[in-house]
Amino acid sequence: MPPLRVGYVPEHFSTPLHFAQTYYSLSADLIPFPSGTGHMVTALRAGELDIAIGLTEGWIAAIAKNLPLDQITDAGSSENEFKL
Repeated sequence: MPPLRVGYVPEHFSTPLHFAQTYYSLSADLIPFPSGTGHMVTALRAGELDIAIGLTEGWIAAIAKNLPLDQITDAGSSENEFKL
């Protein structure tokens, strides 16, 4: 199974990701998005990420724009939705 692809904004709140990878063998590809959460929304839509951790205002902006995100759904759900 391929490693989990985790997008993140390289800020202080992403420190636990690196801590987990360094000290607890987190098996994930950590992919930085210094350009911000908006860029991660695009990457999620393109299927380039499995999960993303970013700034709240970026996710709210994407919700406000009603961007479809097929990759972010509950199991068995047909509705596109964010999990904040």
